[in-house]
Amino acid sequence: MTKISKIAVIGSGTMGSNIAALIASAGYSVLLFDIASNDKDRSSIAKKAIENILSSPLKPLMDKSLSKNITPANLDDDLKELESVDWVVEAIVENIDIKKNLYAKITQYLSKTAIISSNTSTIPLKDLVKDLDENFATQFVITHFFNPPRYLDLLEFVTLENTKPEVIETIKNFCEITLGKQIVNCKDTPGFIANRIGCYWLEQGLRIAIQENVPIDMADKAVAEYTGIPKTGVFGLWDLIGIDLMPMITKSTVSNLSDSDDYVKISKDKVDIVDKLIAEKRLGRKTKAGFYKIEKSDSGNKTLITDLKTGEYIESSGSKIEKIENLKYIQSLPSNYGRFVWRLTYKMLNYAAGLIPSAAYNIKDIDTAMKEGYGWKYGPFELIDMLSDDKQVGAEWLRIHIEILGEKPALLLKEIGNKKFYNNDTYFDNGNYKPVSQENIITYKKLSTLPPIIESKSAKLVDIGNDILCLMLTNKMGVLDSDAFDVIIKSVSYMDKNPFDGMIIAGDEDNFCAGADVNNFIAYHENKEFDKVAELLKHGQLAMNTIKNSVKPVVCAINGVAFGGGCELALHAKGVQVHANSKVGLVETRIGLIPGWGGCKEMVMKPFRSTNITRPSQEIVNNFNLVFNAINSDSAIEAINLGYLSVNSTQITFNKKRLLEDAKQYAIKLAKNKTLAYPSFVMIDAELINDKVASLVDVANLLPHEKKIMEILLKIFTTKGKSIIKDEEMNDMEVDGFIDLIKTDATYQRMVSLIKNRKVLKN
Repeated sequence: MTKISKIAVIGSGTMGSNIAALIASAGYSVLLFDIASNDKDRSSIAKKAIENILSSPLKPLMDKSLSKNITPANLDDDLKELESVDWVVEAIVENIDIKKNLYAKITQYLSKTAIISSNTSTIPLKDLVKDLDENFATQFVITHFFNPPRYLDLLEFVTLENTKPEVIETIKNFCEITLGKQIVNCKDTPGFIANRIGCYWLEQGLRIAIQENVPIDMADKAVAEYTGIPKTGVFGLWDLIGIDLMPMITKSTVSNLSDSDDYVKISKDKVDIVDKLIAEKRLGRKTKAGFYKIEKSDSGNKTLITDLKTGEYIESSGSKIEKIENLKYIQSLPSNYGRFVWRLTYKMLNYAAGLIPSAAYNIKDIDTAMKEGYGWKYGPFELIDMLSDDKQVGAEWLRIHIEILGEKPALLLKEIGNKKFYNNDTYFDNGNYKPVSQENIITYKKLSTLPPIIESKSAKLVDIGNDILCLMLTNKMGVLDSDAFDVIIKSVSYMDKNPFDGMIIAGDEDNFCAGADVNNFIAYHENKEFDKVAELLKHGQLAMNTIKNSVKPVVCAINGVAFGGGCELALHAKGVQVHANSKVGLVETRIGLIPGWGGCKEMVMKPFRSTNITRPSQEIVNNFNLVFNAINSDSAIEAINLGYLSVNSTQITFNKKRLLEDAKQYAIKLAKNKTLAYPSFVMIDAELINDKVASLVDVANLLPHEKKIMEILLKIFTTKGKSIIKDEEMNDMEVDGFIDLIKTDATYQRMVSLIKNRKVLKN
């Protein structure tokens, strides 16, 4: 397997620059090429692309400091730089002649072991490599990233029979482990899998909505509610992709399909509304007007929708949709949106089933492609299984239904007969059932099947093998309560007293831990039950210190969010294994409170435990700023740079499927390398910290409750003027400050605003 150290991306447009940003975020040097400009700086086009990356609200880079890993280059003066490159990613315009001219231009500069891949989404690999140098062709693959590459994990991978095995192994390993991609092997067919199904679904959705005369907002609400599609639905996704771009994608894809393909058939049915929107420059989100338009005014924002008959904007109805128990009941709903969803869904399911074996190798690949590339909650074959009931399996029911409508069901729906596509951890493939995963690693699904050692309604402890335990936070969003704290304390005790080497703490596959349930604090305020608040805080502090003082390592496996109490768990753990896109932060001041489970204490004491911090007082001031302003990271790397996570005790995982296994291996590693216990007290220069904070905060412009929060936090971060401070004293300060705040009406108003209005109130 070839080692990849240096990478070049050719094409600095949206996809090329975003792929470069992902590679740079993984810590690799990347050359970003584009054509030479006529400016004094010949690489100004690529340089401008890097500037756009840094200013993009989508944050393609996981931290702005990582832009140093991207070097701008041009295709006239810098081609010699390709001599040292291990992998070249081509991401230029979807024109085969232009692509081939590029390949001819760069071939002479590439080493014999350099790998080349194209990010094409429409051009077959066999056409790209036709007439190319034989060595070049055998080291050429398609790596189709999805936009934005930082957030969408799908990578469609296409090879040919003569592609070198070491090339396949190298790219798959790098993309899966280093870049965190979920790789789907695709056959060399137009649109591959995700766009073939997704764009067919979008084109069908538009036409069926017109036929059923369903308002677009109701269509999108219904399809999201009934089938697990993201809230963008059909028309929101048209706007996101670009109304002018969709016809181009369809034209390119269907041009290489047979006339019998249903995508080709519907594409011939032209839709006037699309032409009208394009003519009026209503192209979607990029022009702030498409099928949807947000009209802003002093009284608030209003959503306008396009009337599919007239093409004019009308107000959204805001109507609600009916609930159903089973997906198949959509067809019996009397509403036009019910008919819309059912017609669209059964056609998409039948189309997806028809792509095996022509475009996809198996059903698992299709389901993975749609979930990871389009964000669907369920893949097509999972949806078919959801049509099952006690009397009949979904595939058989769907086949019969399609035949009743006088249409032709996909051959696969006949082949499977009265079986489900999935059976436990296996999937149906060519008459047999095969394991969904060949890897023997710990996953969230596996965790749920393990017998509990200790269990409550909020958490449970399981044995994950190799003498490592896993404590699972089972409340929604991993929220912490007394029940969870009980299990944490008992689990650490159980680990320390038994022949285990360590423990990991995990949430669910979406989020680690969002902290406390704010509704409970609202109720405590309304009922004046402040003694219960103090009890909960002390219980949580005890659980956190139990983790911190454990004789064996505890590792937090963070994904999604680690806010409030979730961040406090990480601050007390010996190690953290964190997914690259995780958000981490102590955000309690947004609801008028402060960290109360040891978060303030650790942000004061942590700088004194870090070997790489030479000015702990300045670091404490920085930490005060984080807590007071409720700043959270947007990535794991940013969490380290901000100071929430320590570079010495944090490992980053890019592939979310491997997070738990990586955390387990980290716990094993820490168990072998014994670490010293943390000191229970530190010496603080309170006066210096107080002066620095005073210069940092513009007190004169603070609102009344902001000022109160600042004063309470400042007392804690300056340890009330004490120069030597112990853990337990800091904990007591947190409790006192927290109780002072939760008693106020201003904090109550903030909590209610966040829960009821989803807005952070400033008061």
